[in-house]
Amino acid sequence: MSHLKKNWEDMSPWLVHFTDGKCSKSAYDKMMGILSSQQIEAKTRYGFARKSMHCVPSACLSEIPLHQISRLAAERESPYGIVFT
Repeated sequence: MSHLKKNWEDMSPWLVHFTDGKCSKSAYDKMMGILSSQQIEAKTRYGFARKSMHCVPSACLSEIPLHQISRLAAERESPYGIVFT
């Protein structure tokens, strides 16, 4: 983390992608699918224009510091996800 400014406590060299259990698969099964396929697929439309046919699906990634990851897990309502650099 030496390349990040020391006072930027909200930045991290890690990317986190949490899975959820909102569809037919559980959050755990979705995580295992990502590990098996080695890819994260953009499936959900986010943001203000998410109902527009021009809004493309995306995957959500966060650069949250690892010591704050439980806060994001609680917000996502899932303890399952992938962390990578």
